[in-house]
This record gives sequence, structure tokens and C-alpha cells, in this order.
Amino acid sequence: MFENLEFPAVVSDFARWIVAQKRRTRPAGLYIAGITGSIGRGKSTFCRSLVPVLNALLKPDEGRAIARSLDDYYLPKALRYSSEFLARGYNPAGIPNRGPAGTHDLAAVQADLEAFEKSSSSSIFQLMMFDKQSDDRWPERLDLRGKIGVLLFEGWFVGASTDLDVEKMPPGLKRSVALALPGYKPFFDRLDALWAFKPVPVETIIRNRLEQQKTLDHESGRMGMTLEEIRRFVGYFYEDSWEPGLDSPVPPDKNVSFWADVDNAHRFISLEPGKRPI
Repeated sequence: MFENLEFPAVVSDFARWIVAQKRRTRPAGLYIAGITGSIGRGKSTFCRSLVPVLNALLKPDEGRAIARSLDDYYLPKALRYSSEFLARGYNPAGIPNRGPAGTHDLAAVQADLEAFEKSSSSSIFQLMMFDKQSDDRWPERLDLRGKIGVLLFEGWFVGASTDLDVEKMPPGLKRSVALALPGYKPFFDRLDALWAFKPVPVETIIRNRLEQQKTLDHESGRMGMTLEEIRRFVGYFYEDSWEPGLDSPVPPDKNVSFWADVDNAHRFISLEPGKRPI
């Protein structure tokens, strides 16, 4: 497995691994594979590539594969900019107020996961979506039908440790993030597997986010964040929200099924197993 590190081969190998694991552990149920890694590492592209391959492998009675992002579940803009929310430390100046633990609608995540778990061939879903350019939810919903057999759940701190000593955190945003993290535990514990892109330096994250912004600008026809705003945005995500040595967006090795390293062009450099039991 993963002897060929060309992108299509990795996608094919991982898809076949997921289907084999589903048939072994959740043949009639929902199999959830987490995909985690810092901004711009290629999580969304990887998931978009996996979904059609998975759907070609899955039998009709096993359900379909879909991908959802933690980003799909941001709280409404009005709530994230309310005085009460800002007072908890979620108040970056001049950049979108989203990203850290505590900015997501966990009730909506829970509701969707429960619906996916119970889904059948006659199920109908209307799923929320988020527009990063306007920093708010789309008024439209994503319509899906049928049984969900495999869910790819991606996000930049999916699978992170939620067991931490809140009292050791400095007051403000870092403590608010620490208080919010246990709310993500049910979703992270439910993961059947976790694919993690290896962490990279902050400057690399900034460069990757800048490329992502250029793509968003081109696709939407609207101008998004500038380089300086992206620097502050990445700082909000990674430096302002976490306390080194106490918590981290990087999952512990015991939670990880596979570690992937990619270069700046998102080409795979290496793949190795984590310590998560298979």
C-alpha cells in the first residue's frame, strides 16, 4: 500500500483501504474518516478526489461517500460578532472572526452526523454551506439524497486532543478555545480513521493560504484578504488560539492512522502509519 506516491495512486490506495475497513468494521453503518492538517495543505482537494473513487468502489446497499468540512459549520456571522462572543477573546482586528474551536455550530454537526448514521436510500438532506468571501453562511442549502455510507470529515484541528487542563491556560482567547475543545470530543472520538498532513512552519501556512485566497478570488470574482490580513488570520488560527505545551491543533500520534507529507505543490513526499489501532 502507498508504494506509488503519485497523487492518483495515493487516492486510489486510500479509497480502497477505507472501503475494506468499512466492510470489516461498519458494513451496514456509517464509516467516518477524518482528514486533518494546516491551512492550504490540500485537505479539500484530497477529499474531492477521494469521493468519486469511493463511490465507484461502494456497492449500492453500502451507501454513498460524501465530504464535509468543519468550515461548513461556522456559527452565523451575527453571532460571531456579538458583544458577548467578542468578550470571550474571539475578537481579531481587521480579519474574519472564525477558525478557532468555539466558532463552530456543534449542534448542527451533531444533527447531521445523527442523520447520516440513520440514513437510508430514501433520505433527503439539506446541508448548510459557508461562504468564506462574505464570512457568513450561504442562504442556499446543499441538497443530498440517499444512504450515506462513508463520510470524509476534514478540518484543520480535526482529531486534536480535547483532554487538557483549562486552568493552566492564560485568560482570554486561549482559555476560551480550551473551554470549547471538549465539545468536539464526541465527533473526534467517533472517527474510524484519521489521515493527517504533517505540520509545517507558519510561513509555509501563510504562503499556502495566500494561494488559496487567489483561487477564491478567481472563483468568486471578489477580492478577499490581503497578504497582511492573511498573516494576521494565520496568527489568529495558530499562535493566538493555542498554548504551546498545553494544547495543539496537531493530533497526537495515537489518534492518527496515516501521516502524509507533501511539498509546496501538494505532491506526496512520504506516507507512514500512525499509532492508531487498525
